[in-house]
Amino acid sequence: SRHRDVHSATMANQAAKKRKEKNEQEVAKLQKVIIVVNILFVLYRVLYHWSSFRIWHWFGLAITSAAYYFAYFTISSSAKSTVDGTGELIDGGADLSGGGLIEYYFDLIYITIFVQAGSMISDYFWLVYLVVPAFAGYKLWTAVLAPGMEAKEQALKDSASKGDKEDKDAKKKKEKAEKKTARPKIKYVKH
Repeated sequence: SRHRDVHSATMANQAAKKRKEKNEQEVAKLQKVIIVVNILFVLYRVLYHWSSFRIWHWFGLAITSAAYYFAYFTISSSAKSTVDGTGELIDGGADLSGGGLIEYYFDLIYITIFVQAGSMISDYFWLVYLVVPAFAGYKLWTAVLAPGMEAKEQALKDSASKGDKEDKDAKKKKEKAEKKTARPKIKYVKH
């Protein structure tokens, strides 16, 4: 039994090490791509085409920088491994290929790269960035607002039908009481 426990712990540690290495590679790759795209954008769009660089371009650069920072920071924080007091690896970090919210942060980085690279060619590429709030609104609607509204409507229907049933029950009781009072009262006397 002890041998099996040691073997299981060793296999779990190997999986954590593999995930840690994979996460470090993925985060390093993202960092390189973000840096390269930003350098190209600054060199080409800001410096080379300075005469056509307006306040809106500064605003766009600030938005893309904020998106990069937020998404990259979240991904790299999730990817961080955990070690115990002796330096032994406990957890290799979140599985970055596991989907969930991490997947949306990767999507945000990829869209930002596309928009920033494309905006070196044409300012119309900034319009592609509208997909981010549109998708966020869609997810908010389908995951939070619509189900909440449906639940509220169902609760109202349930309470209305419950009220209708209570009204019918009360009406039946009232009718029964009226019939009872309307009956002639006869006393039977036993001799």
